[in-house]
Amino acid sequence: MKSIMDEVIQLKYKMKGLKFFKFITLVIFVGSLVYGYYEYKEFTSVPTTRLATGSYYPEMPPDSHHYYLQLPIDHNNPSKGNFTDFYILSPNFKQGEEVIFWLFDNQQEAVGMINSPDDFEYFENNLEGLSYVLIGNRGVNPTLFPEVYYKNGTVNYNLALKLYGSSQQIEDLEAVRQDMQKKGLLPHDGRIMLYGGSGGGFLVQQYLDKYGSHVSRALIEFSGAPDIAQQHNVTFANNLYEQNPEAAKVYFVLSRNETRTSLAFTMFKLGLEGDKESQTRVVESQVEGSKLKDKYLYFKKMD
Repeated sequence: MKSIMDEVIQLKYKMKGLKFFKFITLVIFVGSLVYGYYEYKEFTSVPTTRLATGSYYPEMPPDSHHYYLQLPIDHNNPSKGNFTDFYILSPNFKQGEEVIFWLFDNQQEAVGMINSPDDFEYFENNLEGLSYVLIGNRGVNPTLFPEVYYKNGTVNYNLALKLYGSSQQIEDLEAVRQDMQKKGLLPHDGRIMLYGGSGGGFLVQQYLDKYGSHVSRALIEFSGAPDIAQQHNVTFANNLYEQNPEAAKVYFVLSRNETRTSLAFTMFKLGLEGDKESQTRVVESQVEGSKLKDKYLYFKKMD
């Protein structure tokens, strides 16, 4: 039978273990808070400088797969100066053979981290063994312009749209194509293939519209192009009255005397998802006296 002294000793060890566990838990919790705050500050910080001419990102030194070049900040006004952009060749890139320009939304987060063959896994899952190019997109970290921010750190949206817009991006694509042609990285005719989807699909269409003679093949996985649709006087997506007549009747009554831009945008986004049920619920929630009023965003205040 254990003595009282043994039980006291065991209790002390248990208390010490509990205190140590609480201490470790506190350290982890505080560490998580500090790390989260650091990441938040890093994400929301306003850039004050950009990569200087002749410089490179330490994690991506220039080599046979990493290339840097100078591009105009504003292709419509070259006197505004240049910025340093980059492009990366795939692990199995074969100089002089057909080359694919990869154009998809959110590729930049992966592109900015590539410094070894293992980092290509996401892209290789789709284009394994083929020669393709990943381009640093303007407007996405680390390729940000200090010019688009006011002194108080807020964004000058008009200038951001002007400098980060797709019309600028397709000129970047053409500049990269020309740079690769000069370096002998493209086929003899200098033509490229395009593969894109979503926002990247916009770029594919816009590039074809302006530089189609430089393209041998193009594949759009899923996309649309609102500016080209406007130029050709066609709709970018199905009209609401064609897609969801029930929701359209309510929406047009609500919008008869005022423009309901945020509500229209919500109808459009839900329509892209094919969610007719949510379209109907949301628009009906905006009817005066609706029991659904408190369950959905009050769009009139947002407009």
